[in-house]
Amino acid sequence: MPSPAGLGITVSPEDMFLLSDAFVSYIAGADAGAIFCVHASVERDLAALIAHTPTPPKGHERWGLGKFIAHCRDVGLVPPSLLDEIDILNEHRRTLYHYGHSSADTAIMQRASMQIGGDGRRAVWDEFTDVHGRTGDPKEVWEFALRREMRANALASLRTGLALRSWLFDHPGAHRLDDGVPGS
Repeated sequence: MPSPAGLGITVSPEDMFLLSDAFVSYIAGADAGAIFCVHASVERDLAALIAHTPTPPKGHERWGLGKFIAHCRDVGLVPPSLLDEIDILNEHRRTLYHYGHSSADTAIMQRASMQIGGDGRRAVWDEFTDVHGRTGDPKEVWEFALRREMRANALASLRTGLALRSWLFDHPGAHRLDDGVPGS
C-alpha cells in the first residue's frame, strides 16, 4: 500500500502506520504484532476522540484502553456494540501482555486448551490431520489450536480497528481528527 492514509480517519501519521503495520504483521503471520498494533491504534483513536470533546475528563492523557472504553460507555460516546468489540480486543492484548492474565479463562492458552479437551476435541484433531496430512501428537495439536486461536484474534482485532475507523469517519457527531495530516 503506497500510503496508509487510505485506511480512513487518523489521529496522526503514527496512527496511520500502526494500523497499516497491523495488516503487514497479520499478512506475515506475526499475529501478536497485529493485535498490539491495532490495540495501540484504537487506544489513540479513542484518546483523541475524548480529548476533542467539549469537556474532556481530568487526567485522560494518562488513561489506557480499558479506561477509555469505560468512559465512552459511561457517556455514550461510542456505540455499545463497537465498545464490546474493543473490549474483546483489549482483553486479547491484556492476556498476551500481562503474565498474570495467562491463566484467565479468556487467555489464549486457556481457550486453545479447551479446544483440544472439550466437546470440540475431535474437530481440532481432525483439522490438524487435514492440514498436515498426518495425525498429530497432543503437543502438536495443542500448538495448532493455539496458533489458530491467535490467528482468529488477530483477524478480529483488524476488523475492530477498521470498524472504529469507519464509525469515526461516518458518525456525524465524531470530530474530524485528521485535519492537517498529510495525505488524509
